[in-house]
Amino acid sequence: MYKIEIWQYGTITETYESNNVEEVLDWYKWSWRNCYDCGGCAFGVYKDGEELSFDEVYALGFYS
Repeated sequence: MYKIEIWQYGTITETYESNNVEEVLDWYKWSWRNCYDCGGCAFGVYKDGEELSFDEVYALGFYS
């Protein structure tokens, strides 16, 4: 199970979970990518409850 947490001002604003990482990525890109690009939020991506490293998240396409 993959999960993304969106953080704003030190608080979790929204989360999204799916067994398919592509669905999580698509949700992020449509819902929060612009906010992240403008510095309005941060995010963390998890797989089976373990936070993924920057390199793992980058390889999945969250920063491209």
